[in-house]
Amino acid sequence: MLHSSGQTSLREALELRRLEPGSYTIETPPSLCFATVTIGGLVTSIIHKAAADFLSKPAMTNTHRDVLCVYTQFFRPTLPSPKQATLKFRVANSSKASTALHLEVIQNDKLCLAGYITMTNLAAPGRISMQTGWQLTPSPLPVSLKGLEGDAPSIWSGYLTPFDPSTYRKPHSYVRFYVPIERRSQYYIDQWVTPGWKDDCSPNGAVWTNETIHFIIDNSLPILNDLLDTDKKFDTYNKIVKAGLLQRQARSEGKDDRLWGEGLTDSELLFPWIISTVSTSTEVKRLLPNEGCKWLFMRNTVKNITDSRMDLEIVLMSEKMELVALSQHICQVIHVDRKRAKKASL
Repeated sequence: MLHSSGQTSLREALELRRLEPGSYTIETPPSLCFATVTIGGLVTSIIHKAAADFLSKPAMTNTHRDVLCVYTQFFRPTLPSPKQATLKFRVANSSKASTALHLEVIQNDKLCLAGYITMTNLAAPGRISMQTGWQLTPSPLPVSLKGLEGDAPSIWSGYLTPFDPSTYRKPHSYVRFYVPIERRSQYYIDQWVTPGWKDDCSPNGAVWTNETIHFIIDNSLPILNDLLDTDKKFDTYNKIVKAGLLQRQARSEGKDDRLWGEGLTDSELLFPWIISTVSTSTEVKRLLPNEGCKWLFMRNTVKNITDSRMDLEIVLMSEKMELVALSQHICQVIHVDRKRAKKASL
């Protein structure tokens, strides 16, 4: 699939290209890259969709079409179109309750990522479900999603990164992030997320679907910046809040709201640290509606940073605050100078 310099819809980016049973071609659009590297969550979303497709073939006798959990380990980045990668599945174990698939993504004869994806039938009868009274602590601030949609004054500020094919943070332009104007902790970030791209070919417009869960949880606002910014030199969170308020003001005045905001362009946001995901483990707790949905809540919490490795927990919930997915990410925290020195020595 060839891509123009424009913003490819997420639905189009997830279209499958089958090679042979158990094998798929992955060709990702440049518009979903951080710099020149495909965001890992997009690749995992493609894996999610392809696994369901693989098990739907006549040769498969089970009814396991729903993703229960995904574990991935990243070895090297996946490069975008015109480069192609190959996704390969192998049945590792199959039982009445679930099917486990081993997966590999290979590009230029090198292993980019490997892992396992467990499939099941989440609608199967006889399974136990009950409410335990668990809830996020502290509780998220109150919100009116209709108010956010209508740009009503709120204690939440919505920011959409303007799409520009020449910039570094292109995947952020696919999500409009709403964050509390007053942040309560630097160790976690609460976000209401709604699609930020246009999809004129879909009857419901751009929506979140089950396979896009992985893209969402890998595409949060940069939580690390303020955590390591001890002298408040960058103050990224407050800049995002202010820029979101300016975007809302522009819309209310009938003006173009594609505003970066002070200190948020690539040339200004020169934060010296980069997060590189090493592995992810995601368990899906609830299916999204078949027609998709417009709103999801996400809390990202830094649990620990030791020896430049960060443990990040992501909780994803529906607009009714029902648990949708839990994800654990292990990330390497890399200083930009170190990354440049490594490239220079190659």
